[in-house]
Amino acid sequence: MLNAWELLEPLGHALRRLSYIDQASPNIFRVKVHCYKGKNLMLSDGISIQKNDLLVKIHLKNLQLLNELLPLNNDLKKYRIIQRYVEQSLPGVYQYIEAHKQVAKIKGIFGITMLHRGCQQLYFDVIDIPSPSYRTFKWISFMPIHFLSVSKPLKSIRKHKPKYLVMSTHTLAKKYGGS
Repeated sequence: MLNAWELLEPLGHALRRLSYIDQASPNIFRVKVHCYKGKNLMLSDGISIQKNDLLVKIHLKNLQLLNELLPLNNDLKKYRIIQRYVEQSLPGVYQYIEAHKQVAKIKGIFGITMLHRGCQQLYFDVIDIPSPSYRTFKWISFMPIHFLSVSKPLKSIRKHKPKYLVMSTHTLAKKYGGS
């Protein structure tokens, strides 16, 4: 299954128009500048995200992670590895935004994940997806990854619900901008 995924992944990137941040560095994200279409969000730092605001959508390189995490049996170790990759990759996301031609309009970064435990430690706001139908769609689309990535997928299937991870560019700059 992973071999088929590896063959199809470049096509998926092209269709979703995802960009690599810096292929020379080990950044775990692919990104896309995205016009937000959801309900208004109020972040913990006071920034409001509204419909049509520009955000950088972050996508984990799931295939890379799965290849590394599959041999591990301990879910806590897996979470720590993912958390370390994310923490090491966020400065690259900040640099991507700073170099973008629409830097002044980009209000933050966001992603959708079922791996949200501990994300507040990385300064993300973890927000429930308000639309039940969209939440269910994302849950179904994440199931193959879930079954491949956790030790006991059936035991943990109900605990893991997709959520938004959101961080304002202000917080990103303050925590990962290097100043």
